[in-house]
Amino acid sequence: MKRLTIIVFIFLAFSLASCDSTKNYPLTLLYQPVNPQYEKTGIAIITVATFTDKRPVSNKRMLGAIDGAEFVALLDDPAVALSKGFAVYLVNRGYTVNRTDEVWDGDVRSIKPEKGNFLIGGTLDNLSINVKNQLLKTEYDCSVKFTVSIVDAKTKELLHREKFDDTSSYVTLPFSREKGEELINAALSDAVEKSLAHVNKYLLNDTQDEKGTAQPDS
Repeated sequence: MKRLTIIVFIFLAFSLASCDSTKNYPLTLLYQPVNPQYEKTGIAIITVATFTDKRPVSNKRMLGAIDGAEFVALLDDPAVALSKGFAVYLVNRGYTVNRTDEVWDGDVRSIKPEKGNFLIGGTLDNLSINVKNQLLKTEYDCSVKFTVSIVDAKTKELLHREKFDDTSSYVTLPFSREKGEELINAALSDAVEKSLAHVNKYLLNDTQDEKGTAQPDS
C-alpha cells in the first residue's frame, strides 16, 4: 500500500510539474489516410479553397486545453489543415486538384470563373482536443465539426452540402503531447474521408456526359 501511494504521488507530481512549466503544447495538424483509396478518375479539375474559420476563439491557432495550458496548431491553422486534408484526399482519389489560400465559405454567389470545374470549401465550426488529468487516468476528447460544399464552378450549381459533426474519446495513464497530436490528426483524417466518401457521385455524374467513361459510386 505504501509503495502504491509513493507511485501515485510521483505520477501526480510529474503531471503537475509538466503542466506548470509549459504554457502551451504545439501540435502539427496533418491529414493521414485512414482508409486510403487510390483511383484514376482523371476527369474533373477541383479547386479546394481554405475553409472559413467560424470557431468562437480569438486565437485561430488554438485547439484546446489541459490544466490551464493550451494546445495550439504549430504550422497550419486548423482551417488550412482541413482544406489541405481534402486536397490530399482528392488527389488520392485520382482528381486534379488546385488548392488555394483564398477563403470560401460555400456561398455560390462569390465563385469566380477561373476556379476550374468544381469548387470545394465551407466552414470550420470546431476542431479541438481537450484533456482532463485525473488521479490515475488521462482522458482525451476530440471534436470535429464543419460544413463542406461542392459546387459546379461553371454553372454555380450546388451539387452537395454536408454538415459533419463527430466526437471521440481516449483514456490512458500518463499524459503525452504526442498522443494528443496523434488523436487530433486521426479525428481530422477520419472526418475528411467520411465526408467525401461518395464524392464521385457528385463530380463524375456531372462530367460523364462530356467524357462518357466515368462511373459514379454506387
